[in-house]
Amino acid sequence: MATAPSFVIDNIRIFTGEEVIENGYVYVSDGVIVEVRSGSIPSDTDSSIERISKPGHTLLPGFIDAHVHAWRGDETALVLALKFGITTVLDMHLEPPYVKKLKALCADKQNDSLYADFFTAGLGAATGEGYPEIIMTDWIGTPSALADMALWPKLKSVADVKSYIRDSITQGSDYIKIFHESGKPMGMELKLPSIELLTAIIEEAHTNNLKVVAHAQTVEDTIAVLNCGTNGLAHSCCDVKPTEALVKAYQRRNAWCCPTLAATAMFTEEEREKAFKYAKDPRIVDIVGEEESKRLCKCMSHFKGHAELKHAVDSVKMLHAAGIDIVCGSDSVGSGKLGIGWGSSFHHELSMLVDNVGMSTIDALKTATINPAKRFGLSDRGIIKTGYRADLALFDGNPLENIDHTMNCKAVWKSGTLSMYSKK
Repeated sequence: MATAPSFVIDNIRIFTGEEVIENGYVYVSDGVIVEVRSGSIPSDTDSSIERISKPGHTLLPGFIDAHVHAWRGDETALVLALKFGITTVLDMHLEPPYVKKLKALCADKQNDSLYADFFTAGLGAATGEGYPEIIMTDWIGTPSALADMALWPKLKSVADVKSYIRDSITQGSDYIKIFHESGKPMGMELKLPSIELLTAIIEEAHTNNLKVVAHAQTVEDTIAVLNCGTNGLAHSCCDVKPTEALVKAYQRRNAWCCPTLAATAMFTEEEREKAFKYAKDPRIVDIVGEEESKRLCKCMSHFKGHAELKHAVDSVKMLHAAGIDIVCGSDSVGSGKLGIGWGSSFHHELSMLVDNVGMSTIDALKTATINPAKRFGLSDRGIIKTGYRADLALFDGNPLENIDHTMNCKAVWKSGTLSMYSKK
């Protein structure tokens, strides 16, 4: 398959993000979807337009990973994403020099075949103590990590909020990240930011048309940030059994949840057999290599004995049953976090939404496509529809019947440009 300004993919199954077309075609021109229909392409279609016929394959919208950490601006995060069918990544905390670097790479249209698209929270609303500072000081502690941390804000009062939001916009933030981490899942007691401060950040972000994503991992902390007005959560709750009060708090705010179940399992050292299965899958090893495969078999174990995967899974079950939007995110940090990898762990997460939570494959695929596009205001992607970006991924088999088939990625188009990593 070769890149072309205009092309048709036909004789394929299509999941548009909303509906299934068992046999149809998609016509793309100048990076935009021109037509999506069932049946065969019209006989009078211009013969000069490239035709890609793929019986037995399924075409999906390019995936959106709603929780990534492009650690220190490593473009490998964007390279591996594209190799695994992810055309957009949503970074959840990154220093300004690295934001500038990755945004410049993605702004160059000549790089469309190389990198997934990139959006970011930029610098999260750190306070100078507690979380996430403990990650840099106690878990990583390298000189480079401490140097990066020196760039973080130190929000102490409501008076600091306007300048923080203004600086975030100037530095390229597409949304805002806040933290409300008590430390309970880690067996620690960390200082929390005040509710007054969190509310002020959220209100100022909303005044500037920015959505807010909150880090919280306990039922109590999550309800607190929802009551402050956050748009969504970057994790599910893993400390205790979820409550009806948690569901009602989500419903009151019409908020969404990005569960990061694979990351939770790695932190609690649970479901290791499934993690090993993905780490050693030839389809993953072929892309990431043996060393990365070994790293994916390891754990950070910070939650062991203090949190349970079951609580996180049950909270997602309750939220999904109540109609709360779920978005799929890997919480991947590359070599910065054992057991979770860029690109590959996104598919592990998708499988957990089906196998552990009990979602239908269609609902799981929506968490990776239309749901994050809708919730993050990415109005040009996440769906295969006339007028939308031609962010597409082609899979051998049928992920609608077997979610494992999302690992059979054969071709990826970003804005209609065929990825150089695509397979014949």
